[in-house]
Amino acid sequence: MSCRYYAPDKNGHAFVRADWEFTCHACPVQAEGFIHSQDGSKPFYFRSRGRRWSLGIGGEPVMEPEWFHQENYGADYEAGWITLEEASAFILQAIKRYDAFLVTHVE
Repeated sequence: MSCRYYAPDKNGHAFVRADWEFTCHACPVQAEGFIHSQDGSKPFYFRSRGRRWSLGIGGEPVMEPEWFHQENYGADYEAGWITLEEASAFILQAIKRYDAFLVTHVE
């Protein structure tokens, strides 16, 4: 399943902010994709397994991401059985947190 997230640019025109592909649908649920900006693209990796889900962006997004977010989900192994729709919602939630981080950490 391929997904895209559109966001407005500075002129109010829609552009592809992120796109991803689910590489595993259960135990764990995983997706790989890219965050896009005018400065280029950064890879990201999403994983949901056990009791939590996480998203790493930039750098080497699996082991050494530039930015990382993780949240608890359910009990025991429930996170590994989320739907792809839930996973997409978590990815969007994390991307919005990343965007907020970028706004507050401008050099």
